[in-house]
Amino acid sequence: MDFCSMLRMISTLGVALISLNFMTVSAKSHSAPKVHYKINIESPHSHYAKVTMRMEDVKPGVLDIYMPIWTPGSYLAREFAKNVESVNAIGLTADESKMIFVEKPIHFGRNLTWKKSNKNTWQISVPKGIETLEFTYSVYCFELSVRTSFIDDDQALLNMASVLMTARGSEHLGGDIGIDYPLRWFTHASALDEIEGPPVYSTDPTKSELEFGISHKDFRYPNYDDLVDAPLQLGNFNKFTFLVDGIPHEVAMVGPNNANTDKLSKDMQLMCATMKNIVNEHPCKRYTFIVQNVENGGGGLEHKNSTVLMMSRWGYSDPNKYKGFLGLVAHEYFHLWNVKRIRPIELGPFDYNKENYTELLWLAEGITSYYDELALLRAGLVSQKEFLGSMAGYINAHENRMGARVATISEMSHDAWIKEYRPNENSKNSTYSYYSKGVIVGFLFDAWISANTGGQRHLDDVMRYLWRNFYANKALGAEGPGITEADFLNAVKTVVAGSGIANTLPISFDDLAKQLLHSSEIPNYSGILQALHIETKITTTEALKFGLTCELVGGKTVVKSLHSHPMAAGYRLKVNVNDELLFINDVRIENNIDELYAKLGAPKDVELIVSRGGLARKLKGEFTRFPEVKYEFVLPEAAKDPNFWQTQEGLQTLLKQSLKN
Repeated sequence: MDFCSMLRMISTLGVALISLNFMTVSAKSHSAPKVHYKINIESPHSHYAKVTMRMEDVKPGVLDIYMPIWTPGSYLAREFAKNVESVNAIGLTADESKMIFVEKPIHFGRNLTWKKSNKNTWQISVPKGIETLEFTYSVYCFELSVRTSFIDDDQALLNMASVLMTARGSEHLGGDIGIDYPLRWFTHASALDEIEGPPVYSTDPTKSELEFGISHKDFRYPNYDDLVDAPLQLGNFNKFTFLVDGIPHEVAMVGPNNANTDKLSKDMQLMCATMKNIVNEHPCKRYTFIVQNVENGGGGLEHKNSTVLMMSRWGYSDPNKYKGFLGLVAHEYFHLWNVKRIRPIELGPFDYNKENYTELLWLAEGITSYYDELALLRAGLVSQKEFLGSMAGYINAHENRMGARVATISEMSHDAWIKEYRPNENSKNSTYSYYSKGVIVGFLFDAWISANTGGQRHLDDVMRYLWRNFYANKALGAEGPGITEADFLNAVKTVVAGSGIANTLPISFDDLAKQLLHSSEIPNYSGILQALHIETKITTTEALKFGLTCELVGGKTVVKSLHSHPMAAGYRLKVNVNDELLFINDVRIENNIDELYAKLGAPKDVELIVSRGGLARKLKGEFTRFPEVKYEFVLPEAAKDPNFWQTQEGLQTLLKQSLKN
C-alpha cells in the first residue's frame, strides 16, 4: 500500500491527520528543495482549489516561492497570483516530520514568518532546525479558457501555471502531485504520467462530498516546466482514442456536443498524420486532446504532449465551423514540433516572473498557421483553388489594414505582450497580427523555395533541417539550444543550395527576407509567384462605407472603432469612438449606417447627429470613398488536376515546366 493510501485508510478509522498526506521519497541532499504537491477539490461549487506544497530538505535562510505571471504559448502577463488566498507556512523538524498521526488532534510544527516581496513571490524565513516546509494556499478558479483554470460542480480544468507555485531554484527537480476530487467525477485526462495504484477514496463525515465520497489520483512530473505544460481535466465526459504511427492519441470531449465521434476521430487522425509527415519523426509516446465544448467560443493552447481546444458545442454540424476546428487541431498539433521543440532561443528555459520577449512569433505561430491551412489541402478537405483563395484572403485582410504599414512582423512579434492580447479601439490602425501576416510569410517562403529548386525542396525541408540540427541533435543538449532568425534563414539557404539548381527568380534571398521580415512595405507577391505560373490579379475599388465599426449597446448604435484612412468618411467627419449615431441627413440610424446611406442614394453632402458624452453634436462634411485593394491568384492549367499541389510529383511537373519557360 502506498503512503497516500495508508493515510486515507487511517482517516476512515477516525484517526486525526495533523500533517498532510504526500508520497514519501528517499531523502537526498539538494541545493534546492524537492516539491511535492497536493491539490484538494473537495468543494468544487466554491470554485477553489486548495494547494499544499511539501518541500523536503529545506535549508535555513530565505526561501522564495512564486506563482507564474504567464503561461507558455499565451504571451500576456495574466497575473495568476491575483487569485491566491489564505497563504500559510509551517515548518517541521526532522522528528516532527516523522510524527504524522496521533490519537487526537495535536498541532505539530511551527508557523513560519513570511511576506510578499513582489506581486507573485512569497518569501519564507526558514530557521535552523527546520527540515520540511509545508506551504498552503487556495486558488480561485473560475475562468474557462484554454489558458486558465476553471472549477465548478461539473468539472475541473487545471492549467497548472495558474494553480501551482514553485520554489525558486527547484524548477529543474521532479516530484509528484496528488489530487483529491469528487468520486462522482469518474473521468480524467492529462499528459502527466499517472502513478498506478488501487482506487483511493474517503467517506469522512467532515467532507463536503459525503454523499459521493472523495477520489484521489497521483501523478509524477520530471520538472516544473513539464508540470506547467501538462493541463489536467477532471469530470464526467466521453473519450475516444486513435493511433498515429502506433502512438495513442486520446481525445477528451468535455461538455454536451453534436459531434459525430466516428467521423471526428477519423478526421482528427488524418490531420495529425498530415502534420506528422512534415517532419517525419514523432516526439511523443502518447498525446492528449482536451476539447472544451462551450456555448460559444474557440481557440487552443499547445503543450509538449497535449493541447486544450475550445469549440462551440453545436458547431460540428456546420461545415465551415467543423473545417475550422480541424484546422485548429492541425495548428495546435504542429506545435509539437514548431515551438515546443523547434523553439525561439528566448523561449526556454522559461522565466515565469516576467515577459519573455522574442521576435520569432511569426515563425512559432505564423508559420504554424500557414501549415494548418496547408494541412486542409494535403488532407483533401479543400481544393488547391480554395487554398489559394484562402491565401489571397489573408493578403487582402492584411493589405487593407491601416496597421499593416506601422511596423515589421519582427517588431509585432516582440510587442505581442503589450499589443496582440491587449487590443483597443485603435488596434486596427496601429497593429496587425503576426498570426495572419505569418501565414503570408510562410506562403511566400514556401513558394520562393519551390520555385528556386525546381520543386525539389519546400518549406517542409526547412522544418526538417531545423528539427535535425536544433532539437534531435543531442550533441547540442537534451532538447537543443533554441533558434534565432539567422538560424532559420540559414536553414532556408542551405535547403535551396542543396538542390543544385541556380536561382531562377529576380528576387534574391536577401531581398525576400528583408521584404517579409524587416519591412512593412508591400511584398512583391506577383514576382515571387510568377515562376509558379500563378497569375496575380490586383484590383482596387472605392468602398461605399464610412469606415466605422458599430455595436448595438442597450438599443443604441455606438461606434467601437474608426478606420483612420485619410479618405474614410467617418474619419473626415471627425466621428469619435463611443459616439452614439443618431441621425444621418435627418433619418434615424437604427443599426447599419452604410446600408442606410446607400438607401438614401449616397448623397455627397452629409450631416450626422451624434450623442457624445450625453451632448448632441452636428458633424457636417462631404462623403468620401477610400480605396481597397483586392488580390486574386489565378491557377495555371496544370492545376486543374485535382491532385495538383497535393503531391510532390504534381508540383514538380509544374515547376519544371516553369523553369523551361
